[in-house]
Amino acid sequence: MKDEGPPIPENLLTAIFDPLVQVKRTDPRTTGLGLGRFIAKEIAIAHRGTIDLTSSERGGTAFLVRLLRNSANE
Repeated sequence: MKDEGPPIPENLLTAIFDPLVQVKRTDPRTTGLGLGRFIAKEIAIAHRGTIDLTSSERGGTAFLVRLLRNSANE
């Protein structure tokens, strides 16, 4: 998934997947508890995968989820 909005501040990039961490919102009507990214990370980990984040003014914000495929030998 990729977002064209303002980049996530560099000091939040390491904490963004922690529970209850929220990024300042530009639209005050939006709400959230700050659990979505934490839950996504836990799902990726539960499936032996990873979730990575990049965020910059030029490239936007992108999340990359990598999951292992099931092997017939497992």
